[in-house]
Amino acid sequence: DRALEFMLNQEDIQELLEKNPGANVRNSDLNAGEKINQRYTMLNMWASLSKNVGPLPNDDECEWDEVKCDDGVVEKLYFARKGWSGTISKEIAKLKSLRYIDIAENNIKGSIPDELYTLEDLQHLYLHDNSLTGTLSESIRNLDELRTLHLCRNNLSGNLPQGLERTKLEMLSLCYNQFTGRIPEELELWRLTYLDLSFNSLSGTISSDVFEDYDSLDHLYLDHNKLKGKIPRNLVTAGRGNIEQIYLSHNGFTGEFPSPSSWTSGNNKLITIEVQDNKLNRDIDDNICEMSVFELGDLVQIQADCDICDCRGSTELCNHC
Repeated sequence: DRALEFMLNQEDIQELLEKNPGANVRNSDLNAGEKINQRYTMLNMWASLSKNVGPLPNDDECEWDEVKCDDGVVEKLYFARKGWSGTISKEIAKLKSLRYIDIAENNIKGSIPDELYTLEDLQHLYLHDNSLTGTLSESIRNLDELRTLHLCRNNLSGNLPQGLERTKLEMLSLCYNQFTGRIPEELELWRLTYLDLSFNSLSGTISSDVFEDYDSLDHLYLDHNKLKGKIPRNLVTAGRGNIEQIYLSHNGFTGEFPSPSSWTSGNNKLITIEVQDNKLNRDIDDNICEMSVFELGDLVQIQADCDICDCRGSTELCNHC
């Protein structure tokens, strides 16, 4: 065990080993035994993520540039863009006070360990732009303080897990993976402002109830999937009718794009609608064509197939044409 061998040669650890495990540690809420365990866990994490390439840091873990502590207890990890290609160690479960994890934009392999889902204080998890495989476990429901989950551009697969609604998610980004199955009807995330499920293989219809209580949603990306059926009215009226971006292109939606009058007349924040490459057979409502972004002074950008995007003869609005 490289981490253990390295740690046992550190002077401060040698001093702690001479103390009673319950002895106080200066400037820390941890006792001597807990401090030794935290040091080993952090060194083990570094070795595992880096695939034992390069030296291990010799400082106190709370002095690492990549770590933030509170009273000597590790709470935040900033391991993004390190050029690492290892795996996430199961030892991460021992960092019980973690609130923030960023290991994005590396080449981390393997699966998300089940032990990570035991970090009950975790609020922000950034693992995007790696080479992670496996599924997103239903144990995600245990992270009931989670606000940000960014897993885009990995090789994750399987169905979207049940239990996400038990979290406090405000941002859920799972784009560019290999998720399959339907969007769960139980996916009630009323705090969510940003939802990106694009570039997967999600299929089936979207229940009319899914977006009913998404009162805070302003960005929605469901494009490049295998979704079908009608676009539910609740989708466009999400965010209390003030959604800013709707991306539904490259699916198999049929029927028409919903245009409730209260939405077309009341939403002054909408910027983009993309619905091209579907099977819609009704023209985009003229009222949508006339919607404008008052804050920007521009008309809404619409991308749709030419046969449903007349907009009173204007192809300028229908950029796909």
